[in-house]
Amino acid sequence: MSAETQSQIHRAIGDLQTLREQWAEVESIDAEREKAEAKLTAINQNIAAKRGELAEVKHAHKQILAKAYEDQSKHEKLQAEIKRKTAELTKINGEFDALRQLFREFDSLEPGFKKLGDLMTETKAAVGSLRAKLGG
Repeated sequence: MSAETQSQIHRAIGDLQTLREQWAEVESIDAEREKAEAKLTAINQNIAAKRGELAEVKHAHKQILAKAYEDQSKHEKLQAEIKRKTAELTKINGEFDALRQLFREFDSLEPGFKKLGDLMTETKAAVGSLRAKLGG
């Protein structure tokens, strides 16, 4: 074998060793890529699950919000009814106050009624006495 052939064989062997090292790196990169793809798949599955949970939460939120608006509407109607009933009650209390005042005024007239009753009794007695004197 010539020196040139030996040199070419050594060069080819060196190239093969370099290729083997590069191939090992490619296989290592492929293994890392597979790991990364597995992680990415797991992340995508997790994202899909979280999206489903988010959709459920949004739906529940819409239901809660609708219920809150409904309850607020009921509350406002009840507040208006309370305001109306309070006004009615105030009017009724005013009427009771007026009746109480009338009763107080009536009670203050009672001594006058007693005097009138006494006067009527005296007048009847006087009329009776006059009839008796007049004969009749």
